[in-house]
Amino acid sequence: MMNIFLVTKTLKKYSVTILKIFFFIFHFLFQQ
Repeated sequence: MMNIFLVTKTLKKYSVTILKIFFFIFHFLFQQ
């Protein structure tokens, strides 16, 4: 069985990164 804590930690880490990238793209689109 997978470690729940490890999965949650990884998901949080990736979600923050995805949010930053999403925000950057959104900002770039508004600039044009």
